[in-house]
Amino acid sequence: MNEAGQQPLGPFSLCIARPAWIGGLPEQANHSDVVWKHLGPQGVPISALCSGFIIFEFDKSVEYAGGATPAYQLPESRAIPDNVMKAENERRDLSYRRFVYMNAYLMALYSSLSTVQKRGMPVQEPVDPTNYYGARWTGEGWNIYMNAGRKVSPPKNRAEIIELDTLESALDVLQKFDAKIGSPSRNILSLIYTACAQYSRHQFSSAHLIAWATIEALLNIMWVALQTQIDTAEGGHTIINKDRAKILNGRDFSASIICQILSISNKIDDRTLARLDKARRTRNAFAHDLLPISGDDAAKAIGLATDMISEIANVRVVSQLSVSFWI
Repeated sequence: MNEAGQQPLGPFSLCIARPAWIGGLPEQANHSDVVWKHLGPQGVPISALCSGFIIFEFDKSVEYAGGATPAYQLPESRAIPDNVMKAENERRDLSYRRFVYMNAYLMALYSSLSTVQKRGMPVQEPVDPTNYYGARWTGEGWNIYMNAGRKVSPPKNRAEIIELDTLESALDVLQKFDAKIGSPSRNILSLIYTACAQYSRHQFSSAHLIAWATIEALLNIMWVALQTQIDTAEGGHTIINKDRAKILNGRDFSASIICQILSISNKIDDRTLARLDKARRTRNAFAHDLLPISGDDAAKAIGLATDMISEIANVRVVSQLSVSFWI
């Protein structure tokens, strides 16, 4: 039995869940006009359609292109060949990395909706294998389709307008954070966006735990930056060789100790130190004793994470936090 292979993964797309025009009301009937296009981190072209779809041409990026699987003939053992299984796993993992990128973009976009348009808006569901779209360029325009290949029509009714300045601001967030710390920036932004989504579902404990994970990652970035700064190789006052770096980045230096050293070194102020201590103690109380985490504590942890990004990347990043009640 012959099994066909799969072509490399093409562009992915997402739709603004709260239907919106991008760039204003369309002047013509063609709602699929590209109204904005720029290069995102890692050379990914990002396009916005007037109809509210955002397209990521991952196939044009060295880091995110690929995903082809070979054709094969199923042997009598019915076992899929190892090389095919490897290619399928790589295709899946590549898709997951693309979702991380798209969720990082959503984090930047919703932040910019707040900072540029002064709009508070509940975040939409993070992109995952069940809700993303594919996209094909026909030569005349973009066709958006679902996994099964069915073409998707844009939403008819829209209550919002996303301004092009908001898209510019979102791209600025992505680029500045990426320039500062590289690929971890997308993982961190994606995780914070997931924390915002968990918060909107009243899942405050998981929102806080995810936020704390990003806070620890950001602390480690600041900790390594401090070591680099004081190293004589960078003009500092002491040698940070391989053995010493191993000690400094080992288990003896917990988040609590790192916070204190960053404070003594004037890398964080007293208010940030107190916020970090509160978030750490809340996390530990849940992890060790399953003490409940309040919505207020979760919101403060997410806000702390975005404030730390703002400080590290020198760009304002905020979180959109909203919950609803049905009685």
